[in-house]
Amino acid sequence: MIDNFYVQCLTDCSRFLRNNCNHYFFSSLECDPNRNEFTVAFVGEFNSGKSSILNMLATKPLLPTGRFPETGVCCRLERGVNSETRAMRRGLCQIIDGDVEKLRRVTALTANGERVCYEELPDEIHIQTPDLLTPSGVILIDTPGFNDDGQMTAKAIEVAKHADLVVWILNSRQFLSLIDQRLLREVMQYRGPYGYLFVENMFLNSSNPSDLAAEWQSRLKTEFGVHSRKLTDFINEVGLKDVRVLCLSAKAAEIDLEFFGVRDLLQYISTLSAGEKEGLRIRRQAAMQLYFLTKLLSKLREELDAELAVLKRSETSWAEYVAHAANQKALRGQVLDAIANTVQVWRHNAGAIGHRVASTINSDSLQRDGTYFEGLRASFSALSEECARALRKKIEDISAIYNENLDASPQASDLEKIFLVQVPKFDIPNNGGVGEAVAAGAAAGAAFGSVFPVIGTFAGAFVGGVAGLFGGAADAMGRDVVGTKENVENAAKAAIDHFNTRERVIVGEVMNLIQLVALSEPPKPCTDSVNLIQGRIGLAEQHVKNLRKVLL
Repeated sequence: MIDNFYVQCLTDCSRFLRNNCNHYFFSSLECDPNRNEFTVAFVGEFNSGKSSILNMLATKPLLPTGRFPETGVCCRLERGVNSETRAMRRGLCQIIDGDVEKLRRVTALTANGERVCYEELPDEIHIQTPDLLTPSGVILIDTPGFNDDGQMTAKAIEVAKHADLVVWILNSRQFLSLIDQRLLREVMQYRGPYGYLFVENMFLNSSNPSDLAAEWQSRLKTEFGVHSRKLTDFINEVGLKDVRVLCLSAKAAEIDLEFFGVRDLLQYISTLSAGEKEGLRIRRQAAMQLYFLTKLLSKLREELDAELAVLKRSETSWAEYVAHAANQKALRGQVLDAIANTVQVWRHNAGAIGHRVASTINSDSLQRDGTYFEGLRASFSALSEECARALRKKIEDISAIYNENLDASPQASDLEKIFLVQVPKFDIPNNGGVGEAVAAGAAAGAAFGSVFPVIGTFAGAFVGGVAGLFGGAADAMGRDVVGTKENVENAAKAAIDHFNTRERVIVGEVMNLIQLVALSEPPKPCTDSVNLIQGRIGLAEQHVKNLRKVLL
């Protein structure tokens, strides 16, 4: 009784391989401890003599043989109590008398000189005979020759994929041909490197039976040795495992099975199928699955390395993004602080300038032509230029700290113009010759008119001048001094108030100018693919451990 652990190992591993290897189908690797059959597929070119070899094992002619392909149908031979030949076609069974010629007619590839359509042929031939030399439970399958046409080749390869043992018959006249090598690779891709037996069918030239033995011995020492080395090189190249190589002569075996190698083939098949055949099959299947698991593990580890590289790049990109975003946030905050500080400096100094200019006005220095206001405008302009230069220097220093080339923009020099664009422009008319009170009123009106464009400079001067006429002339000089001081300070206050309304615009223009554009957010690192592949690798490695226990 086969240990259930072994059966469960093979079943679980087969399911795992089917789910993870899309280009393989592992139904042939399923373990059925109740299965009594042991299938041996004979594969080879149509002129390899495999049908003749099977006739030797049956001790009588059961299969059609000839120089050309006789049949495109697989024939199953097994040992039974009675002799019976059945043709199976679409689930129906036709009994054929045990006659080679009748079998030839039923399975013939040609009729009346023309090729027969494959749909008209039986699906399979079942032959039962008590004379078969192999033990009960062993099924020998004669596959079509595979160098006649594609359909025959496909049938032979399909049987070889699912057989417990593949006996590959090699023609000594064209040993290990290119088609042999190509189809061997194809079969091996499906069923793995285990369960192969290579048999060279030596075509002897002697027609005299007494000379066959001498030629056989001579060719064994020379030709078979050369062929064995060629086959060994191929076996090592493709990675076949535990391969046995035999040599026989189907023609000479009609005289003596023992001497000409057929008995060696029979003994090998019987050994594999006797007594512990199910245990041998399980070990072979375990070895096949281990072979495919090794290939799968190699592929999975390559996929894992690729996914880990992708994950590492993703993590690096994300870390760079996070670091850059943090830098941008800190940079933006410091730039905003620099702007706010610069605006505060301008506001404070603008008030001081207005007060300083007003303090210089007295009866001796009173100007009636707008000189004070012109000085005030020039002072504001110089202050704005100084603040703009200071702000640009601060931003360049901040960008250097955060490795941001904010000063590399062609517009960087325009930082100095922002304050000059936003500060009030004083356009004070020359009021010489006008009365003192009128001049003071005109100067004040002109100052306010320049700050508030809705009123207008000249309209403001006219309004202020008219107001000044009503002030009288007695105290004109005193009023001029006081009025001009007030006008200057009020003009400075109006300029500061106007500048306050433009502060948001200044901040926006500076932020646009330095082009603080955030990076596009990359996808966050995801480990799902890595975890999935690691899980598959873990399962594969566990299956490998279990299979090695089976093989011990």
